[in-house]
Amino acid sequence: MSHDTFTVDELDLRIVHALQINPRAPWSLVASVVEADRATVLRRWRRMEETGAAWVSCYPVETSELTLAFVEISCLHGQSLQVAARLAADPHAASVNVYAGSRDLLAEVVTRNQRDQSRYVLERLAAVPGIREVRTHQSAAYYRDASHWRLGLLDSTAERRLAAPASPSARTSRAADSPAIVTDAQRELAYELAADPRMPVADLAARLGVSRATAHRRLTELLARSPFMRCELARSLTPWPVSAVFFLRCPADKIDVTAQALSKLREVRAVMATVGPFNLYLSAWVRSVSDVYLLESQLVARLPHVQVADRAFVIRPVKLMGQLLNEDGLRIGTVPVDLRGSPLELV
Repeated sequence: MSHDTFTVDELDLRIVHALQINPRAPWSLVASVVEADRATVLRRWRRMEETGAAWVSCYPVETSELTLAFVEISCLHGQSLQVAARLAADPHAASVNVYAGSRDLLAEVVTRNQRDQSRYVLERLAAVPGIREVRTHQSAAYYRDASHWRLGLLDSTAERRLAAPASPSARTSRAADSPAIVTDAQRELAYELAADPRMPVADLAARLGVSRATAHRRLTELLARSPFMRCELARSLTPWPVSAVFFLRCPADKIDVTAQALSKLREVRAVMATVGPFNLYLSAWVRSVSDVYLLESQLVARLPHVQVADRAFVIRPVKLMGQLLNEDGLRIGTVPVDLRGSPLELV
């Protein structure tokens, strides 16, 4: 379905915003917050989900060894879409997009550890026909990810109501400011939810072969530690239909303060420190292609010590955090991020 034949109204956007805050919020709570009856909210969500306009994604929980790399790929002439489709079928390629600019594709590659990342970049990509050149940027620190980006339709009171049951022990679990240990059982729970992130706890317990109380406890602990779910709306249906990335150079002693400042900008969805020819990566959604340059001029004016080394915008979405997309950004399938296998199994 094209976005030309599918539209969303304010109620739809409010429902999506609610699920951005708490992807597993009970429908009764969502209905109360968006001021509609439960049956209407459920019908609206199912309509968006079935047409691929909106969805909830579930991805691997963070561990100390997990690695994320941004892989720029140049393709042989006419091979970009074929290469993109091939990579989108990989469970280690979380996101894949075709860009206008100095690279044809940009893939976000997630692996269990540094060894698997090198295997993916050096061996898996070497086996894909049509690739001419590869350049890798290793993520060194995450300052903001898209799970914190919001549509902006709900007020702060509504957001607090939704956030309270989403992660009841988040404050205490993160107080020590150290990474929580993820058990094998919790990790397996996250993988089960990848196929259906809003799966009822009873069904989840049955799939895991544990009691409902155990499944509920494991899920609550995961929700409390760090985001591993997020709700998305097809970008073409939002007021910000253009996706852009910026590669920045920043003095090393100013990376933290700069990344924190960038994270507060309305258009910005992700900010990461990277190791490579650039040391900051920024992803943003803007209203038009001309706004890509407007945002760049704002960055330079506010942060004169930052050099915008390169920028590009998406001309064809292919995959977003495990969800396959059509050219309008509507979801057409799922290849969940799954790190249990070796990248060499894909060669």
